[in-house]
Amino acid sequence: MSKTIFLTGAGGMLGREFLRLAVVSDLRIIALSSQSSSLEQEFGNRYEYLQSEDFLRNGYDFSDIDVLLHCAFPRNNDSVGFAKGLDFQKYVFETAINGGVGAVANISSQSVYDSKRTAPADENTQVSPENRYAVSKYMSEQLLEVLCHEKNVPFTNLRMASLIGLDFHVRIINRFVKNAIEKGEISVNAGYQSFGFLDVRDAAVALLCLASADCEKWEKIYNIGAEREWGIVELAELAKNTVETYTGSKLSVLEINSSEDRLCSALDSTRFMSQFSWKPEISMEKFTQELVEMLLSAQK
Repeated sequence: MSKTIFLTGAGGMLGREFLRLAVVSDLRIIALSSQSSSLEQEFGNRYEYLQSEDFLRNGYDFSDIDVLLHCAFPRNNDSVGFAKGLDFQKYVFETAINGGVGAVANISSQSVYDSKRTAPADENTQVSPENRYAVSKYMSEQLLEVLCHEKNVPFTNLRMASLIGLDFHVRIINRFVKNAIEKGEISVNAGYQSFGFLDVRDAAVALLCLASADCEKWEKIYNIGAEREWGIVELAELAKNTVETYTGSKLSVLEINSSEDRLCSALDSTRFMSQFSWKPEISMEKFTQELVEMLLSAQK
């Protein structure tokens, strides 16, 4: 039986990728976004679109919604914008749960775990949020649990790995490739940094698997991440070697400012992979090749 999904943050990187993937599914999706007109231009009449301001003003009848897939979350640098984003999240949860939604899946983050962990975190790893974003993610999990228990609504919190995308240039692998192409060198602040990056396309497949499954069997928490972690020097060497293969140029990797600081963002996703028969398909090597091809093509 086809499900009806209410997707928040539909204009964000993960939300938009979910819409691209779901085009060939039989899901009915209501896409909530402040960029609803842009989404309608891209996807046409395949989905239903709802402007965030209209949702805040008029609410929504969730009685026929099978799953609220909550991808929206504030990343504002200013405190006022961040607080408004958290208010919006509370409004979404309360409106959906009190309105009779069938189930809620909340996108949380690997950042709720200790950033200096020495091994990939699993769902039993002690939570240790270290910044405003991580604390807010963890509190959103707690809020959802309280609200859903009150109404006996199935729910889950998806602690998502740090996502990478071809157009998401803030990630270090994107910066390495860009510098290799434009400057002919890569600078590395080498320490004990280890990254568990997940391609946004694999993340979208994971969400589709979850949304299509029996919500009554969901666990309270799932980690969703890559199968292996990459050290910072490994990523620099991968970017260097890939760019050299495509351009024929010889590049240098400059290792500077060695540090004893430890950083790890890796996740153990065994629980989710086992329950939903999912695993990441896009390797870091493949992602880097695609990124190099895209950036070189843009130069022509």
